[in-house]
Amino acid sequence: LGKKILAESGWPIVSADDWSVAGLETQGQHPHNWLKHPSQKRTWLFKPARPVRDRSLSEDTAEKIASELARLVGIPAAPVELAIRHGVRGALVEDVRLPNWELQAGQALIPEVVPDYDPGNPEQRGHNLETIQRALTRFAKPPGSMLPAAFRAFDAFAGYLVFDALIAHGDRHDRNWAILVPPLESDEVEALCPSFDHAASLGFTLTDKNRVDHLRDGTVPRWASRGKAYRFEHRAGSRWRTLVDLAA
Repeated sequence: LGKKILAESGWPIVSADDWSVAGLETQGQHPHNWLKHPSQKRTWLFKPARPVRDRSLSEDTAEKIASELARLVGIPAAPVELAIRHGVRGALVEDVRLPNWELQAGQALIPEVVPDYDPGNPEQRGHNLETIQRALTRFAKPPGSMLPAAFRAFDAFAGYLVFDALIAHGDRHDRNWAILVPPLESDEVEALCPSFDHAASLGFTLTDKNRVDHLRDGTVPRWASRGKAYRFEHRAGSRWRTLVDLAA
């Protein structure tokens, strides 16, 4: 299925062999290189696709499809291109920061509302919608977005949650959303960062056999209902909220 999508999409595969390394991104679980090319105004993060046997849809493909879906439904999100670098396939993700702007992850913002916030808490206490709404109160919608003029940061964030439910993206942890801070001399305002890092979505861990089995057995709805909000506050012993419930 993944190969069929790529074959019919017409998406180009960018050769990044001649892109220079501009820095190292260490925020995620796996460090990746920021790359720069003279033809590009911004840097791009190269995320190699981890080879997994028998899967037709790997992370780079999921990341690309998610970025195109975000564009189609009007969600501000980082542009993505499929790429290959020194024989390794992957995804190039454009830097969402404007020139000289600073990106601050939600993990650094929540303590303003929850002073004793512990990112390592197993129940992820404090990473809930009420806290996030309070933390985003003073921020504007993502810069340059086509969202309604009256929208603020949390209105846009609600859209991210709807998008997560749509693509079965369960990885919206406290470093997977952020705000943008303009330079001190700028007249711009602090704003929510466009959405980014959607690789863990669209059932990318399923094999073609899994997909065939679900279609044959009529278990697609059951599989879809397993989309849980694993990255948000959850008290031990209680039921996990679904991504749909969280968005609602």
